[in-house]
Amino acid sequence: MKKAKSSSAAVILVLAAAAFLFYRYYYSPRMTKSKQALKTAAEKFVMRSILVDPILVMDRRDNDVLDITARMPARYTPAGLKKTLEEFAAHTPGASVECKAFSDTKTESLSASFETPFSPACKFRFIRSKKPKIAIILDDWGYNRKGLKFLPLIKQPFTISVLPDLAYSVESAKAAHGSKKAVMLHLPMQAKGNARAEKTTILAGMSRERVSHIADSLTRDIPYFTGVNNHEGSLATEDLTVMKSVVHVLKEKNLFFIDSLTSSGTIAWKTAAAEGALWGKRDVFIDNSKEPGYIAEQMMKLRNIAVKNGWSIGIGHDDPVTLGALSGLMPAMEEQGVEFVYAAEVLQ
Repeated sequence: MKKAKSSSAAVILVLAAAAFLFYRYYYSPRMTKSKQALKTAAEKFVMRSILVDPILVMDRRDNDVLDITARMPARYTPAGLKKTLEEFAAHTPGASVECKAFSDTKTESLSASFETPFSPACKFRFIRSKKPKIAIILDDWGYNRKGLKFLPLIKQPFTISVLPDLAYSVESAKAAHGSKKAVMLHLPMQAKGNARAEKTTILAGMSRERVSHIADSLTRDIPYFTGVNNHEGSLATEDLTVMKSVVHVLKEKNLFFIDSLTSSGTIAWKTAAAEGALWGKRDVFIDNSKEPGYIAEQMMKLRNIAVKNGWSIGIGHDDPVTLGALSGLMPAMEEQGVEFVYAAEVLQ
């Protein structure tokens, strides 16, 4: 009897040891590897294809499960975003996703939980208010440091567009990023007439190889930017060959394009849309006149467009008068029911 009990105990010990070894050296490493692979793939997909700009991330925690809360881009409905995430999961081996949408009178959101066959891997929460949205882009940063003091003073989101190869280009981009402002590259493009060109400018009639070379050289040094808009460009943005080349290069770099609309004959945003790039276009220039009263009138035009269409894009400049006016106008307009957002939130 004692011998039988001893044999049973030995078998149990052997099975327990085998189970431990299986878990320790096979199951657990497989589970960890599978979870990490899904976390990496899902975060990369969300950042590149949905958010585009990391500044849209409101909170990120990566403990056992990656947990990200972000601003929901305006181009998505919750249902459309759910479909996009489900398609990603369907094409990712071993991944599944469960999505839940929420909506009330003020906000709408979508939560998505990704799992491997072994365990949960990551969670994403996308949140958006139902307020009309205004994206402000301020061009021409890099010439001087006069506007830098306004970056931390204005608490509302906006986007700066930095000219390359200037004395304060990199400093401006770094200061904006540190103040939670988004960064774009202000891409010099040829204007009509005798307008002064920057040191390196994309010209009408340029070959794709030359456009690619210029874009590579101009995008090398400016940190944090995730998209471009054209500086000048009234001639180049009417050139289909050049615009196809520009859009091709931007798509390769996962950069969006916003048409400043410096010409009524521009085909820039239409080319970006036709080529499958993320794009936007300017609705209002807010500071053609450097007068606070004029800027206020233009901002009200932006507000009216946003109320009608859901969002609008206004372009101004790195100018103390403009920045001073915005420091008062933006909080006042928010109290009236609009929301200021980053350029990446209103792409199409």
